[in-house]
Amino acid sequence: MTGWIPPGPGDLPIGHDLAGTYEPPPNRPRPNATNTGPPARRALLCREMDMDKSDSEIDALIERAAEAGATAVLVKIGLNNGDKAARDIRELRDLLAAWRAAKRTAWQTAVRMMTIGFILALLAGLAIKLKLFGGEP
Repeated sequence: MTGWIPPGPGDLPIGHDLAGTYEPPPNRPRPNATNTGPPARRALLCREMDMDKSDSEIDALIERAAEAGATAVLVKIGLNNGDKAARDIRELRDLLAAWRAAKRTAWQTAVRMMTIGFILALLAGLAIKLKLFGGEP
C-alpha cells in the first residue's frame, strides 16, 4: 500500500483510538494504481503542507533535509571528521572481515575434528571386532 499516508494527530476524531478502524478524510485519496508513485506522493505532500513549489524546489528541499539528517547522524555516532572517519570505516570493515574469517575457520576446524573423531571411532570398533589388539586367536 505505498502511497497511503497514515493518519496524523489532526485526522483522528475525538475519542477515536488507533486500534479501531480508520477511514481517511475525504480530501485524502485512498491508494490505487493512479496515486501510488512519487509524483502522486509529491502532489499529496504539497497539498497537505499548503505548498506551492515546483518540482526542482521540492527536490532541493528534500536533498537539503537528507544532507542535514545524514550530517546529524554522522555527528551523533562520531564519524564527522572526514579522513579519520574514512580510516575508521576501513578499519571496521577489516575487523569485520577478520572476524568472519576466524568464525569460518573455527567452524571448519570443529567439523574437521568431529569427522576425524568419527573415523577414529570406526577404526577402533573395526580393530576390536577383528581382534587386532590381543585377544583370543
